[in-house]
Order: sequence, then structure tokens, then C-alpha cells
Amino acid sequence: MARHQIDEDALAAAFVELSESDPPKQRKSVKGRGSGRPNFIIATFLLALLVAPLAVASGEGDALRGGVRNPGADQRKELNRETQIIANSRSYGTRQSNKNGGGGGAIYGCRSRAGGTQRGNEPCIRANNLSAGRAFEFQATSGNIGGIIQFGTNINTLYPERTPFLTNGGGTVKNLSADRLDGTDSTGFISSGNGNSRGGGVIKFARVAADGTLKFASNSRIRVLPKENPGQYFIGFDESIKKCAFQVTLEDRRGTAHVNFKPEIDPLIEVQTWNEGLDLTQLTGPPGQSDPSELLDLLSALGAPTTQTDRAFSISALCLP
Repeated sequence: MARHQIDEDALAAAFVELSESDPPKQRKSVKGRGSGRPNFIIATFLLALLVAPLAVASGEGDALRGGVRNPGADQRKELNRETQIIANSRSYGTRQSNKNGGGGGAIYGCRSRAGGTQRGNEPCIRANNLSAGRAFEFQATSGNIGGIIQFGTNINTLYPERTPFLTNGGGTVKNLSADRLDGTDSTGFISSGNGNSRGGGVIKFARVAADGTLKFASNSRIRVLPKENPGQYFIGFDESIKKCAFQVTLEDRRGTAHVNFKPEIDPLIEVQTWNEGLDLTQLTGPPGQSDPSELLDLLSALGAPTTQTDRAFSISALCLP
């Protein structure tokens, strides 16, 4: 829309000419003619048109001018109220576009303080769908980067303590969940044992009391069979343990324990515990899955008692898929 195109000089001259004519009280009435009052009224109307644009000092009410700053560089004419555009359109209420290959469609700047809408500090951009549809959609037709959320003036400066966005939604975001780390899928890492082993493997573990009571396990399907002999325990896992490596640790770190895997009883594993005649922290020897007879020979050679006895222990299994 164009700004007022009124010739202010001509308008002022017309006002002076009309105002200098005989006032109504000095003019003689002429039969068949009206009085001079209409001229005075017209002059007053023209004066109002002349000064009206100057009366809106803040710029409200001015027409929008293309290609320039609106309402102007004069800060006294900056708008002090919202400019509202209300539409009832099947498409968009407004549309902004730029056909230049190096230019953007729109830019919004503000100086809003912290806290956002909740504290009465409106953000630079807010979209609110009052119905059940989406509040926003961003689309990049081509290119390798869809967008940027940036703190500061340099995208290469990291701000570990700052949060890029907040949400109260708890659903999984497709293609945005933390399923990969440094390009490796989550199934390529060792899991905690809550389910079947996949990908990079799984760790299963359990804590067993001296009387054979299961104190804790990585999942509810791990169990301990009832004890029959002193120092002998059978732990049942939830799946085959043929590709597992085991480690047993006595709770008091004194004495010794041995793991005995037998394929014919898979997925059971036998654990044997021995008395505290030998402190394993002073012993370096075969790994935990050595032949039981070799371990007994070693203990006898060291002069340690070789009696099985009930001991509390923890067992862990690292299993490959």
C-alpha cells in the first residue's frame, strides 16, 4: 500500500483561501443562497487531513511501505503495539518468500529476557496450534544439514552446560533416539543382561549367599538350584552359556572358588568354593576355569587345606552372541 499522497502545500493554501473568506457572521444573507458556514466546515476538514498523519508520532496507523524500514529510522515512530494480521484462509494467513538464491525468507530478532512465555518473556518465535494439528514443520528440500540450534556467535564453540531444547514429551522420537554412539548401533555394545544376548554381547551376573540363596541377579530368569553338597552350587542362566567367560569372586576375598562348565548341563554352571586356608590375593596361577585336579594339586603343594565349604560369592558371565 502507498503512503498518503496528499500535496500538503496545496492543502494548506486551500485552507487559507477558504478561511480568509467572509466569516458566517459578516456575510449578508442572499435569498436563494446558503450562508458561508459550509466553506468554514470544508476548511476545518482539510486542516484535519493535513495534520492527522503528523499526530501519530509512534507510527501506528501508517501504511506498510515496501523495500524500506518500517515505519522508518526515527525511533520516535517505532510501533508500540502489536501489528495483527488475522486471516480466515484455507491456506496460510501470510506467506513470505524470497526468489533470490542467496537470500532467506524471513528473519525475526528480539531482545527477550530469560524465562520464556512462562515468565512473561515472549520468545522471538512462537507457534501455537489451537487445534490438534502440528505447531511447526521444518523442511529442507535438499542439502546435507536440515538446520542448526546454535549458542553464541561461533558454531565451533561448545557449551556443554547449555540445553538445546526442552520437552515434556516422553515418547520415542523416530530416527532421533540415542541408538548409535560414534556410528556403532546400540546392539553392538554389551548390555546389562536384561534379555537375550545380541550384537556385541551381554553381561550376566548374580550374588549368591553361602546357604545357596540367590541375593541378586541381573534378570529374573537366573536361578540357583537347591544345595546338596557343601561348597557346591549350580547356577542356571536364562540361555546357553557355551560362549560365555566366567569370573567368581568370594565376598570376603579369602579361600578360593572354581567354575566348572559342563556342556551336557548347559545352561547350568557349577561353582565350587573352598575353605579360607589360602588367600587368593597372594596367588597367581591358572585362570578360574582350570582343571579342578590341577587346582587341588596346587593347593596341596602350598600346604593349604583342600576342604570344600559353603562361601558367599558373586559370579559374572560375559557372553558373545
